[in-house]
Amino acid sequence: MASIMYKITTVFLILWSMNKVSLSVRFQVSSTPSVSAALGSDVELPCRMIPEMNGENMEIRWIKSTYRPYVHLCYYGKDDYTIQMPQFAKRTELLKENITRGIFLLRIHKVTAQDSGNYYCFVESTEHHGKTIVELNVTGSPSKHQDLAPKCLEAPQSCLSKEKSLPETSRDKHRIIIIICASLTIVSFVCICLLLKRLGYCQPQPSDKLTARAYTFCHSKHESVNGNVVGFNIKCEGPVTEDRTTPLVMNGKVNHT
Repeated sequence: MASIMYKITTVFLILWSMNKVSLSVRFQVSSTPSVSAALGSDVELPCRMIPEMNGENMEIRWIKSTYRPYVHLCYYGKDDYTIQMPQFAKRTELLKENITRGIFLLRIHKVTAQDSGNYYCFVESTEHHGKTIVELNVTGSPSKHQDLAPKCLEAPQSCLSKEKSLPETSRDKHRIIIIICASLTIVSFVCICLLLKRLGYCQPQPSDKLTARAYTFCHSKHESVNGNVVGFNIKCEGPVTEDRTTPLVMNGKVNHT
């Protein structure tokens, strides 16, 4: 039994270590300094990871002056428009043709004068995050919209800590997933132990020096003639032991003088 538990624990620790190593890979995020687009046209803002790696299981967040609401959010390969900036509603698209290579192009349809400014590509895994900046210049616009550098990007950890009162972020979702996986692992471990115990692997072996005790139950009957007891029968039964395999029966007669 001890060897089985040791093997199960060893396999679990190996899988957990491999998962931690794969998630802790460091990366950098880069882009071109600026992109120009004509008023009313479509534009693509570049963003990529160095070295190349699969971004399907990461959060890709394009933002402007604030961390939330965002310009576009792709979470684990799926687009999320729940907290998108109203001015970009139904106008953004994350191109996923090369997402497995760590390339995330943001396409903005029919750019306006208000779309000009700095855009930040924020990429986050469960163990690491990176960001880059690209400036969009919309030509033909009457004025250039000036964006202030978002404070959240200067100190992303402090920004995330201020969002505890807001709906859960991707980091909260990751924590919940890890807690659920750990709970399922513990429950599975307990179930395996109970199953092995039920099959007899965990039953203690009786010592050769111990002998089972006999818990005997006795029943008696008597015979009488004219109100006088003339005979009796006593029968004792109990669990079978090494030195007793049959019930004990006693018969007798009573003499009246």
